[in-house]
Order: sequence, then C-alpha cells, then structure tokens
Amino acid sequence: MKRPLKFCLKYFVVAVCLSLIIQPFLWRINVVLAEEQSYEKIDIESLPDDVVEGLERDAAAAEELMATMDRNFGEIDIMLSGGRPRLVFNSVDLAILKSYVAAEQLERVVSSVGVADRETVDTIIQYAFDPGQIEAVLQSPAEKANFIQELEAAEKVDGLPAEAAAALKKIVNLAKANDVGGAVAEFNNLKTIIAEKAGDYWQFRYSGLAQFVTRASLPIDQRVVDVLIYLVTPADRGGAGHERIRVKRIWRDYNSEKKSVSQETAGATNISAHYLGQAIDISEIDLIKCTLVKKRRLGKDKKQKYSTTPIKVAWQSEEGVERAGGIEPPISLNEYIQLTMEESILDLLSELDVDNVEGIEVENMDLSDIFGYVGRAMAEQVFDSPNHSLKGFDFGDTMDNLGRAVLADTLNLPRDSWRGKNIDEVEENLGRLAVEEKLRLPAGSLNGDSPDEIFTNIGRRHMEMQLGLPENSLPTNSVSRAELEKKIGQAAIEDRLDFKRGSFAKDNINEIRTAVGKDRFNLVMKLFATVDEELDLDYGAAKDFYQGKTNATDFKQRVGAKIIEQKINQYKSYVGRDSAGNAKTIQPADASFNLPEGTISAFLDGDGGIYPALGRHILNQRLFSSEQDRQMLTNWLSDPSNTFDMTTASKKLGLGLNDFYNIFKGGNAKQTFRQLGKKRLVKAVQQTDFYQKERDEQEEALFAEHPELYELKQQVDFTKNKITDINQRLARLEAINNRPEVKNSVITIKHELALIQNRPTVEVIKASSRTISDELNRLERI
Repeated sequence: MKRPLKFCLKYFVVAVCLSLIIQPFLWRINVVLAEEQSYEKIDIESLPDDVVEGLERDAAAAEELMATMDRNFGEIDIMLSGGRPRLVFNSVDLAILKSYVAAEQLERVVSSVGVADRETVDTIIQYAFDPGQIEAVLQSPAEKANFIQELEAAEKVDGLPAEAAAALKKIVNLAKANDVGGAVAEFNNLKTIIAEKAGDYWQFRYSGLAQFVTRASLPIDQRVVDVLIYLVTPADRGGAGHERIRVKRIWRDYNSEKKSVSQETAGATNISAHYLGQAIDISEIDLIKCTLVKKRRLGKDKKQKYSTTPIKVAWQSEEGVERAGGIEPPISLNEYIQLTMEESILDLLSELDVDNVEGIEVENMDLSDIFGYVGRAMAEQVFDSPNHSLKGFDFGDTMDNLGRAVLADTLNLPRDSWRGKNIDEVEENLGRLAVEEKLRLPAGSLNGDSPDEIFTNIGRRHMEMQLGLPENSLPTNSVSRAELEKKIGQAAIEDRLDFKRGSFAKDNINEIRTAVGKDRFNLVMKLFATVDEELDLDYGAAKDFYQGKTNATDFKQRVGAKIIEQKINQYKSYVGRDSAGNAKTIQPADASFNLPEGTISAFLDGDGGIYPALGRHILNQRLFSSEQDRQMLTNWLSDPSNTFDMTTASKKLGLGLNDFYNIFKGGNAKQTFRQLGKKRLVKAVQQTDFYQKERDEQEEALFAEHPELYELKQQVDFTKNKITDINQRLARLEAINNRPEVKNSVITIKHELALIQNRPTVEVIKASSRTISDELNRLERI
C-alpha cells in the first residue's frame, strides 16, 4: 500500500535527525552515560506495524527538542558574541560549544533541500519501504515512465551519497530493461546504503559539524546549558543576573574515557562528570568596576577609571588550595583601613610633584615623614641621589645610609639587609629576609636563634604591625597595663616625630632632650599643634609636656593609651553565648586582627607569654590551609617526641629539610640564615655588570693561552644545551601522557641524562646516548 508523500518525508527527516543528530550530540533532558550510547543502523524492515503512531510521537518529541535547542542556542549565541561576552570559555570548550550551537542550523539544512528534492527523496523511501511495489509499477508503461523519471531526478539530489547515486542509476537501467528481480534486489541494497550512509549526506550539507558527528566522547547534558543560560540571564528576565561567568572546564583534559577517572567525589565512577559533559568548573563570577574620584581642594575633581577585574573563585578543596600555592595570609580590618590611608598619602605626594612615589613605603608614614620626604626629595634632586637614602640623624649617619642604599640597589637586594655592622650580619639579614618574604612576614619577624626567640618575634612583630609600631617596640616580658601603654607611647613618639630609637626611654625631660639633641628637640616639640596632631592627643598636651606641666611618664602613657583606644578598643566586647548556651564575653578585636580567641585580652593585661603561641599560630596560617596539617605542625613544634613530615613545608619556603629544622626547631637559625644569605649575596654579585665583565676578560685570556680549553668548553656547552632540550621535551611529554610505557621511558632517559651530567666520560656518554636514542625511538612508535 502506497503511503502519503508527506508522511514518508516526515519519517525520513525524523529518522535521520533522531539517529544522526540526537544520539551523537546527546542533547537530552535526562542524563545518559557515554557507555550506554549505541549507533545502530536504521533497519526499516524491522519496524512494527504501529510505526505510524510511533513516528508521530517521535516527530512531536523531535519538534519539542528542536524548539528547546533553538531557544538555548539563540541565548548562548548572544552570550558568546560581542566585545564583552557574558560567558567565557577556554579555547577547547569554546570550539566544542560553538559547534553544538551551530547544530541549530541543521533544521534549516533539512528545509533547504527544496520541495522537489523532498518529493524525490520521499519517493525513494516509499519504494524502499516496500520493494514489492516495483513489480506493479513496471507492468504499467505510464507508471514505469514516471518511476524512471523520479529515479533519474533522485540521482541529482544535492549531497546524495555517491553509493546511493550509483545504486539509483543501476535501478534505472534495470527498470528500463524490465529486470524486476534485479531492480528489487538493488532497491534492497539502496535501503541499506541509505541507512548506513545517511550521515555522509548531513555532513556534506553542514560540513562544520563533520568532525563532531561521530564523537560520542564529547556529550553535553542539557542541564549544563540551562545552568549557564540561567546564570547570565538578567534578573528581570528570571535569571541570576550575573554579568560575566568564566567556565574553566567542561571537557578540557578529559578526552579519553579510560584515563578520565573522576577525582571530584569519593567513590566516583571511572568516568568523570566533566568527561560526560555533566559538570562544569567556574573560575570567575562577575566583575569589579572601579572609578577613583580624587577630590581636589581647588579645581575640578579628577576621575580615573580602572579596568574591570574579574572576581576569581576557586579552591573547592584543601588539595586545590595546596596546588595553588597555599592560601594568602588574611588581611585584618585594621590592615585594610591602613592600606586606604597609605593610598591617600601617595596621592598627596603626587600632587606635590614628588617623583617615584610608587617606591615609597608609607605603611607607617605620618605628617613629619611627608615633610621630611619632600625636603629630602628636593635635596636628592640636587645631589642626584637615590630615593630614601638621605634619612639620618646626623651627617655621618646620613652618608652611611646613603652608601648602604646605593650598594643594596646596585646588587638588587633589599635595603634592610644592609643594616648589619659586618658581612656576617648582612648575610644573616639576607637569608632571614628571604624566608620572611616566602612566609609573607614583616621584616624582623625571624630575628633570634632559638625556636622560642623565633616564635616570640613572629608574634610580637605581628602585634606591632597591627598597632602601627616599628620593630622591637613591644616588651617581650610581662608588664602592667600602665607600663605597656608607656612602651607603646615611647615607640610611637620616636617613630612619628622622627626621633632616634631609644631617645625617649628616660622619664626625665632633660635627659630626653639630651638624648634627642637639644636643638632638634626644641625645634620639633615647639610645634605644639603639629605634635598634638601627629600623636592624636588633645590640644595643648604637647605644650604641657614641653613646659613641664606633664611629666614624661604620663605623656608617653597618654600616647600609648590613645593608640590602644584607636586600634583595639574601637571593637567593643559584648556578652554572647557559647555552644552550650552559657553566657560568654566576646572580644571582636581578636577576629579583626586575625588572632586566636583571648589574645587581645591577654595582650592588654601585659602578658608577654602570648607571643610564642601566637608566632606558631601565624606560621601555621602561612604554611597550611588544612587544620589537620596545622595541628601536626603544632604538635611537632611543642613536643620533641612527635614526628612531622617537613617536605611540603620546606619546599614552600625553598629550604632544605635540615634548614627548615634548624630554623624552627633545631635552635641554629642564625647560622642557617648566614648560609642562605651567603648564597644570595654571591649570586647577586655574579649578576652585576662588573663581575660579568671581569669574568669575561679572564675567560678570554685563558682561552687565548689554552685554545684546547675553548674547544672543550664548546663541547660541554653543546652537551648541556642538548640535555636541557631533552629535559624540556620530557617535561612536555610527562604533562600530556601518563601511560606506563611512556613513564618508564621517561624515567630511563632521565637516569641516563643524570649519568652524563655526573660522569661525562666518553664511555658513559656513548652508552647513555645509545640508550636514550632507543627510548626516544620507542616513544615515537607509541
């Protein structure tokens, strides 16, 4: 029985779309695992009698699916386009997703065949359904002529597979010869060709999808697309309203089923959710937009727009934190406020046309520092001297600082390292500063030799930084609250008024005047209003001290109490409840300073014993993110019988295991720092132009006298370059392939390279070269 033309066309479109589009691309609402996919041929003969109803249901489902694809693809296409896309992918994911987006055009491909082509294809399918009709058609001259005409037209259908066209031509010849049996047999062949080769037709019609048609290893879950669209859809349209989402990974690095073992969850299957297109990693959400408005006293305000910065999100696990290099040290609320003030000081210096303000350390700068810096900047322009070099308390001190600064800058080393009295102290400073930089600790935190001294200084320097005090301002022994305020006040006065350290240690004003220097003391202290402002005191406090109405002890204590009030007491304690529901006094200053609970209360009571424990706490914060690792380090530091694997910690600091032990537990920190500093100093000297010039001249003289050494040097350089090249290739190979046979070859090659480097004799080089060559050939075959 001959079926209607439109139905046959609908069957052809639905069958090919469902088999060649839906299965390879897996655009399905339900999650389907990759191993469950199948690509069976279209077996028309095996269709049941109720195929009409089934195909109608499939057609409706396909229509709904295509509508969903249209909507999603249209949304994603908009989100990917433009100068500032809302969805950002890596290159691999983007190429794949764009190809999936392009699948939207497959529906247009079907319609582009044209009405005439549709009718011709429909005729082919119609007769392929029931080849028995051919016999009846060929018995009628009129139907035979029409049949042959349709077949000849079918040969010319755009994009028809070559095998199908050849089969049609053979059927035409058999029909003209009235060979019914041959025509029926060839129609059965044509039916198979259509089932097997239909994919070629669609690949031809839309070649951009050809490479993805057969790649079931790159599926995508419909829910992933829905989530991405939801995240960047404006809130007024029912979405999450994010401006920008950066998808870090969908398929990336998951291009092989067997090696894509999931690491996402415990007990996961042997196929990653990323590999199946069911999971995504998001690394950036939205943007930070910043415009700096500088208020000017005169003229128009200045607005400076900064480039937008993506907000990065990461570290879903402790492993991720460690792989990223560890967590950044937390910034306290106090430190954040301090940073804001520093920016304001730099802006002020810029307005005064002071050059190179980026290099100024303003974390503890006050008004007298600004005046001093501007004055020194003018002098430095006259003498053409480096910035920050002329600060001193007399001419000799200034020249000494200038010489140290010039030497430090010449060797590209920190200026703090040159505060030592001899070369041993300089080397010790260099080594200590290197470790402090790795731990992101302020300079001087690792002063001392024994572990107790080290951790005491770490804790003390942390508190000094939080209070805005210079190094060694706080006492390490236990003192009263009044004595603590006095010590803090003394350090603040000396630092803010630019007096020499220790000059305010006495409690008699005449002794203080002598220690500071009579002229300097009178010149500064007579600026009563300025001193009051610098020390944050009430008006008249400096005048009362200068005139003897307030003694030195009270004056220093008043300054210290003011600092405590501003830095600590602003975080008022309150009564809360503990986990058991009992009343408990909560001290928010602890959290504001990133300190363990109870630290601030003990500090204000003058308890000097808090510093070692605080130092260990800070070291733990800098080294580990895992509470388990932190506890193990704490146990090891406090109890000699406990064990601890120092490998990870020492590696983070660029130290050997012995160095890490000597600094934090062995009680030999200074000698260790000197050894580290000596290496750093030698390396710095070797990088200077003078050293390089001197070495080149000596080398030229040596080669001129001994030409055979030059030839040997060339051979050594050639071998070193080859070894470096091979090592780089091995590193790339290891990064892209973890197969056991590749790993074994890489290990063998590395072993042979080590032999050449350690014993570069002719015999060793020859033997190792042969082995390396064999392994490289084996890798090429792999």
